[in-house]
Amino acid sequence: MAPTGLSVSIIISTRSNAEALRGTLDAFLKAEVPPGWSVELLLVDNGSTDATAEVIQSFRPESIRVRDLSMPARGKSRALNLAIAEAEGEILAFTDDDVRPAHDWLERLCGPIFAGECDAAVGRITLAPHLECPELTSFHKSWLACTDKLEGQEDPDLVGANMAFRRAILEKVAGFDEELGPGALGFMDDILLAKQIKAAGFRTRYLGDARLEHHPNPARINRSSMLAQAQAIGASEGYLDHHWHHRRFRAPLLQSAVRSLRLGVWRARHRAEIGSASVASPEEFMWVVGISRYRQYAKESKRPRNYALHGLKRG
Repeated sequence: MAPTGLSVSIIISTRSNAEALRGTLDAFLKAEVPPGWSVELLLVDNGSTDATAEVIQSFRPESIRVRDLSMPARGKSRALNLAIAEAEGEILAFTDDDVRPAHDWLERLCGPIFAGECDAAVGRITLAPHLECPELTSFHKSWLACTDKLEGQEDPDLVGANMAFRRAILEKVAGFDEELGPGALGFMDDILLAKQIKAAGFRTRYLGDARLEHHPNPARINRSSMLAQAQAIGASEGYLDHHWHHRRFRAPLLQSAVRSLRLGVWRARHRAEIGSASVASPEEFMWVVGISRYRQYAKESKRPRNYALHGLKRG
């Protein structure tokens, strides 16, 4: 048990996902708040057009203070940065609007940070049991935020659906890059932040007993949605290649075109498999990532870099 007088801000950004959010907040009604902890939940409505506002306004648990925020401009990173600026906690904990945290999630995730064992932490994320199917491999699940691959890693990257870090980190690291993440290029907002946290000398840790289930929309678990996700991942990687890693790729549009041709050949050879598959194969997925990555890099390479090499803040 951590000492008394400790404060945590839980941050969730949501956009037009009212029913999933309702399930997440229902799970938080069962959340245990350790004695002496002061906990607030910041719910940021990122321009929703459904019943999200009503769901947020109706959620008033006894042990957690709820604060409603609004970020009409599309972009999850914008919404999270707004919440960071408003948050009062010593530790900032992040999760999503389609999860089910375990009853002891808060203490398991934040306790080791309070105890000085690490500066930032990522917890265990598993896929909801009703979404499991034989076609989903560990590769697919990793892109649905499952964290099995982090088991045993030292200084792991963070995953935005289940992570926390000391507020003091923000004295060196600027927060989320608003050109990344959902509503922008699509991904890598949490990955870049994790890399910056580690580059600043802070310690990250994987906490397997800080558990939550991911309940994504089942419509995400099909071939077309996965390939759209692969395209967004590639674009986000292309952004990081230029702006943060300072990589130099020769003839990136040519490399993208060559990969497109090779993907076409691959698809022709595997037409029967593709026709019967319910999900994208890892091979097809990674071809699409590469095509999108080089295409986006070609765009970004025409811009001034947003970061010094492996920089902690833009500019």
